[in-house]
Formats: sequence, C-alpha cells, structure tokens
Amino acid sequence: MDELLNNPDFAIKVFQQLKEEREAKVRLQQQIEQDKPYTNFGKAIANTDDGILIGDFAKLLKNSGIVIGQNRLFDWLRDNGYLIKDGRRRNAPMQRYLEMGLFQVKETSIHGPNEDIIRITPLITGKGQLYFTEKLKKQYGLRV
Repeated sequence: MDELLNNPDFAIKVFQQLKEEREAKVRLQQQIEQDKPYTNFGKAIANTDDGILIGDFAKLLKNSGIVIGQNRLFDWLRDNGYLIKDGRRRNAPMQRYLEMGLFQVKETSIHGPNEDIIRITPLITGKGQLYFTEKLKKQYGLRV
C-alpha cells in the first residue's frame, strides 16, 4: 500500500492493469452473450434422440462452410473408418461409433419375390453432427 502512495508510476501501472482486466472481463461477458444462442443450439442438437440422413447432414455442413456433398461425405466416413467399406453391410456404422452415440441405424425390410432383404440406413445423431462438424472443420482448416 505504501508503494502505491509513494510511487506514482507504480500506482499508474497497477490501475492501468486493473482497467485492462475489467475491459477484458466486459469483452468476455459480451462474447458469452453473443455465443449463447449457438451454445444452446449445440446442446439441443447433442441431446436429441433423432438422427438425420447423411445427405441431409452434408447440406447442413454447407452452412458451416464445408462443401462436401453426400457422396464425398459417405466416402470420407468410409475412408476414415466410421462406416463399413464393402460387403453386405456396406455403409453400416462401425460398432464402436454406434456405442459412442454418433450414429443410429434404421432398418427397412424389403419383401422381394425370392427373398426378404433388410436395408440398413445410417443416421447421424445430434452428438454425431457436432462431432463430425468439428472433425471436418479441422480437416478443412476452418475456425473451430
């Protein structure tokens, strides 16, 4: 306390730092308020139980600046090990990513003349949408 009173340069420095810290706090509060709709939206998506088709997700990615399209997104998911690459279960999610909650599977039974076929359609959950958006943003060098 004595140094503040006896050394005006030190007092000015301390008060300048206090002013800068208060201004930084105000800027952070403003950023929090500005980001609040996005964080609430992200929380809502992450906690939803409904999945969306991969083609629909590709359209949503375009809003984030990632222009990949449905076919290239399927390729990317297969090439990076999220979906099975070939065989009868092609494009089915790998088990560990189902367990992580990134995908859901919709099964449709198709009754043919000789046999019944079960068609598997992968759906990306809300949690998966956030996960893959962040992964793709990093890969494309976009702000995360």
